[in-house]
Amino acid sequence: MSDLLSSLREFTPERHGEQGVDASIHGVVEDSDEIHEVFCNPPGGSWTEFDIIHPTNDFISRWDHIPRRPPRVKRPDQVFQYNDGETLSLLTIESKYELSDLTSDIGDRLIGYFEGHDNYTGLRQRPCWHQKTPHGKWNVIPEEASEDQRYWFRDYPDVKYLSGFMFANSPLNLRDRDEIDEALEQALSNSDVHVAISVSWTTENQYPLLYMKGDSEFRTTAISTVLQSALDAHNSDIETP
Repeated sequence: MSDLLSSLREFTPERHGEQGVDASIHGVVEDSDEIHEVFCNPPGGSWTEFDIIHPTNDFISRWDHIPRRPPRVKRPDQVFQYNDGETLSLLTIESKYELSDLTSDIGDRLIGYFEGHDNYTGLRQRPCWHQKTPHGKWNVIPEEASEDQRYWFRDYPDVKYLSGFMFANSPLNLRDRDEIDEALEQALSNSDVHVAISVSWTTENQYPLLYMKGDSEFRTTAISTVLQSALDAHNSDIETP
């Protein structure tokens, strides 16, 4: 048994895959006190549950059983929330292992998952069915509840959407920072997303380092500032060769 445990501790994957990309950003945000994780693909999350915090009363509402593959839009792999005063900011992210998997219209399709279109009712137009206070327990919203409670997100006037693409920059090695910046710029130039994030794994310990680059609109937002701070704190904790 001890030999088996030793082998597991020493194991390093040859390829991390898309789940490794998802898990990397999940770990960063999980340690943040300012960014709320609305949704995260497993590992670390659920396939169907979206939890959104009301900016003015901090109640948490939950939408579940949301379609995984709706027409013409894309369910995000990650959704992060930051409440800047009464502004509800949502960062929706598509994650892939390869930069080459980027599609030019992915940003619009990610936001479309919330806003919907003629053939698909977006999450924002759907009622929430569970709610809790910041330190309470989840409760089912009764059938007779008012629209102000069940459809508050649909009617909330100050929602800002941002979109992102996250990818693995190298399977095992930490590449030159200039190459990382070039890859991030390529992701921004070849698509309609507001921000690009890359994940690189160091050779010795396989810890993920995350680098981010946003467009001019993203760089002016509060969520950009707090996310960059979270990434910097995460990277500074990793001992690089």
